[in-house]
Amino acid sequence: MKQQCVDGAVKVSENYLIGKRRLTEVNMSFNIISFIKTMLAGAGAGFALTGGLSIAIPAITVTNSIALSMAGAGAVVLAVIYLKKKLVG
Repeated sequence: MKQQCVDGAVKVSENYLIGKRRLTEVNMSFNIISFIKTMLAGAGAGFALTGGLSIAIPAITVTNSIALSMAGAGAVVLAVIYLKKKLVG
């Protein structure tokens, strides 16, 4: 039972719409291994950014807390980008 909606989305059932940037049952699956690899890549990018920052500006002392917080921020940012591309479209 497919119905065309006003905004161009296709209504498949009562709960799911396909099209026009809506979450669908089909789009909600993603690979957990790729997600973990994305988080690890973000953490590596955060570490690399702090290392490059200390080389570019020698007066800055990179402590453990700064390096770990940048790694955490990088992991979160890349994870959000991955989820946005996989779930939203």
